[in-house]
Amino acid sequence: MASFDVGIGIGSTILQNNIVGPPEQLEQLVQAAVSGAVQGHAAQIAELATDLRVTQAAALTILRSLGHDDVPVERLPDMLISATAQILAMREALSRPSNEGSDIAELRRQAVSALDAGGFEEATRLLNVIRTQERDASDRRQRAADDSREDWLAGLEAEAETCALLARAALARHDGVTAFDQFEEGLRVLASADRELRRSYALAAAGALYDLGNLAGLNGALATAIRLYERALVDTPRARVPLDWAMTQNNLGNALQMLGERAGDKARLEEAVVAYRAALEEWTREHVPLLWAATQHNLGAALLVLGERESGTARLHEAVVAF
Repeated sequence: MASFDVGIGIGSTILQNNIVGPPEQLEQLVQAAVSGAVQGHAAQIAELATDLRVTQAAALTILRSLGHDDVPVERLPDMLISATAQILAMREALSRPSNEGSDIAELRRQAVSALDAGGFEEATRLLNVIRTQERDASDRRQRAADDSREDWLAGLEAEAETCALLARAALARHDGVTAFDQFEEGLRVLASADRELRRSYALAAAGALYDLGNLAGLNGALATAIRLYERALVDTPRARVPLDWAMTQNNLGNALQMLGERAGDKARLEEAVVAYRAALEEWTREHVPLLWAATQHNLGAALLVLGERESGTARLHEAVVAF
């Protein structure tokens, strides 16, 4: 992975004292570069370019830019060092081996040549061309990655669907244990897939087991349906999909209530009440009156069963209020 270092890497004071020389002398070179009268300063400019590790053409361009920028004399050494550091960093980065295609590699080579020739505007133009080509390449890679991910997800979904079919085959034999194992295998397959895909699968599996438990009277199927509804809740964030979260809570409550009533399990009935009340926090009378009414009825039924199993009348009173 490439690293991005924007530091100069050497103290500007050391460069100013040992390389750049006095500001006044540098001002003379700047004025000569701007005016084009560099013949009398050719030796100084050559020496400066060598010390700065750039070509004479690059040094002249930097000096001209300082003159056009109206830099105060006392700031000339620091500004020269700063500009030179950027050019050196650009040249080094452009000269590094790259995994990009031959077209971009050639553009990078041309940009280095432009920097060495003092053609900083041309180097900038070439960098913009490189940027455009790299962006196009990134877009192509992104599209390829998206297509690849879609194919991958489709494969996972197909594999999970086969697990679901095996589970339904087991349900047809009233084999709830095998069915749950197959549904669980499907969820394992979808572990790295999208949250919505896992949630839909878990809800479908839970619904199938709930139907088996309801129609065939199999409490084991209801227990596994409860576990799958709880798994679905993990992939149903309330903050993002509050109505779906409420639906899952209601369905969980239905499974808990049925199992609690059949097995005489008071704890399951208590859990059903909690699930129904959670659903009602999002399925409000104002926003979804029909769903609210259905869940209120479910809550009342669970409270009624609890009340019939307790000596007091508190639960029965709550049931009346709910109904």
